[in-house]
Amino acid sequence: MRAAIVAASGLSLPPAKPALAAMYTVVPTGTVAAKQARLSEVEKQFQLTPDDPYVFGEKAQLEYDIGALRKNSAFAEELSREVGAGRSTFCRGMRVGVSNMDEAVIFWTRGCGAQVQSTRMVNGRNTTAIGFGSQSLRTEDGAKFSLELVEGESTAFGDDHPLQYLQLAIPIFRLSQVREYGGELVSAYGWSEVIAPGGLPLRVRIDENRRDPFEFVALRTTDIKAAVKHYEGLGMRKLSETNNRKKLRDKNSLSINSNSIFESGDALEPDRESGSVLMSYGEPSLTTGLLLLPPQKLRLDPGPMPPTLLFIGAPAEGGSLTASDGVSTAYTPADEFETSLRRA
Repeated sequence: MRAAIVAASGLSLPPAKPALAAMYTVVPTGTVAAKQARLSEVEKQFQLTPDDPYVFGEKAQLEYDIGALRKNSAFAEELSREVGAGRSTFCRGMRVGVSNMDEAVIFWTRGCGAQVQSTRMVNGRNTTAIGFGSQSLRTEDGAKFSLELVEGESTAFGDDHPLQYLQLAIPIFRLSQVREYGGELVSAYGWSEVIAPGGLPLRVRIDENRRDPFEFVALRTTDIKAAVKHYEGLGMRKLSETNNRKKLRDKNSLSINSNSIFESGDALEPDRESGSVLMSYGEPSLTTGLLLLPPQKLRLDPGPMPPTLLFIGAPAEGGSLTASDGVSTAYTPADEFETSLRRA
């Protein structure tokens, strides 16, 4: 990304020109052809003024974007074939309620760098989808997760709500912008804990290589074995289980500077509860998964607008679409989904 490239080069570049700012987003968007056309122009400028830091930075950014878009295009193309043939399913998003749409959209777009994917009225309610690129599986920057916001009654996200938090792994996350545009900063040591307008909890870590910043949705369960079985019945795979029992350091790594005989965790990686289970329909670095959290004593209350997980494809044969712990699931065939995007 632009900030990462500039930091690596040791240069301090001026802000992007307004006419070009839309070309550079948190995650590369657009088409390879458009980026290559712009790169051709910038390379000519670079030959004339190789010491111009702005031209150097834009050239590096375009080269990075083209590579990222080619990788994303290959993923989306393969996914489109697999989902269309019924061999795969894709987690395309999650629907949640917000009390004030304007505040939510301003936070996600200006505070986090996301984009408005679509906005429409559904059953008399403003429904706006935001994400870090196109939702379509048929575009070079597509197959991106969508947070579908539905304006309505306020949702009281708390310890008793099934949706505990969303985790993002994003290349750029400016805390000053988060606060300026309505986010409440809870903590920021290694990774950040933020409350979005409307109360939705977020955990955010910096990652410059992830395809889509939406890493996983963390859901509280009343019976984690039953929840795992439920999502396995829909065709998802159990990828890992967190065990926070401390391990002893290797004796060769011990020194007088060691603070503990136990291995320490990664300060840049948000903690996961012991016993939590990560599940997904695909490779976790390429898709958005579910982190199922073990039960607590509190009774779960999804509130007046329960969250809904959104998928492209079909559930596994025999899987139950009955809500699990108040969280619903909705599946849309690939062709029908692409048609709906053109109508939006």
